[in-house]
Amino acid sequence: EKIRLTPMMFDFLEISGNYKQENDLREEYFLWSTNIAQHKNHKKAFEALLSYYEAGGRLSCVVTGANTGLLDIQISDKQLEENLNPYVRELREIIRQNGDLKKRLIIKGNLPKKQYGKVLSKAKFVFHPGFADNGNGTAIDAACLGIPTICSDYPAMRYVDQYIGLGIHFFNPFDEKSIAEMLEKAE
Repeated sequence: EKIRLTPMMFDFLEISGNYKQENDLREEYFLWSTNIAQHKNHKKAFEALLSYYEAGGRLSCVVTGANTGLLDIQISDKQLEENLNPYVRELREIIRQNGDLKKRLIIKGNLPKKQYGKVLSKAKFVFHPGFADNGNGTAIDAACLGIPTICSDYPAMRYVDQYIGLGIHFFNPFDEKSIAEMLEKAE
């Protein structure tokens, strides 16, 4: 009786021909829009990505979002010292130790809206392995551009999918095999 569901509020990505222009990426890729919070499920996602690449996955993974530039191992730990918490250090070490991740992750960091739109417009699909939060607006942006999304199955994203009718393909966020299989299907 005391709970009220408010309408979803978000900004749609402004669609224009500008997004179909070239960006600086030449390889085929999918987009992983994330941040560096633990509920974004990076470790399971990395395990799934490694399985996907070991099985012959051919698409690179472009990573963008708030503070994701901290995952760029081309920047030394020393340069980032004050910004590296233990979780980010662990993620950087996982990338450092895995050749496929070093080779296939393209860390773009937080992008201005126009550049983000250009990168998103060329993505084959959007990857959202997080297991909790209030939903991922990138799935909505992707749908505006006709790009599919594969996503962890959790209530907020189920609601977004049903409310807007995005046609999201869901996977179990706690099972790297389920995630890797969905990556292969999406490719």
